[in-house]
Amino acid sequence: MIRTVEVTWYFHPPTDRRPDDDIDRCKTVLLLDEYADQPNEAADNQGDIKTKLAITETGARYAANSFFIDSVTPVCNCQPHPSHCRYAEFGGRRFVMAEGSRIGHSTIRENMPDPAPGYPNRKLVAENVKTAWSALTLAAIVEHEGHR
Repeated sequence: MIRTVEVTWYFHPPTDRRPDDDIDRCKTVLLLDEYADQPNEAADNQGDIKTKLAITETGARYAANSFFIDSVTPVCNCQPHPSHCRYAEFGGRRFVMAEGSRIGHSTIRENMPDPAPGYPNRKLVAENVKTAWSALTLAAIVEHEGHR
């Protein structure tokens, strides 16, 4: 299994002083392959991401311990070739948030470009999630399912 993620990180070389809060954050898109079936925050994935950052960003001049990860966000697995994305007609988004049937609630629905034969309504749906929690719920679903 291979998965694409966008990593927000910063670099702090080994010194005696603490890193400043105003260090510039960088974003890099990486492929996870060895531990792609594990969650983003798994120790194996974090170590793999830091090692890849050390190689790609500094040419392995610095140790992976010098890289600090702020966030890891799944990206569409079709990212290198967006023309082949199954969800291109939906702007590359697999999930969409809509207004729920209850006041103050939202619904998260899956866009279906090619439903399974015999199962046209087979969709992942989270119905009537409180609006305050809907963004976090959507983020958890996207991380679990692996498509932006």
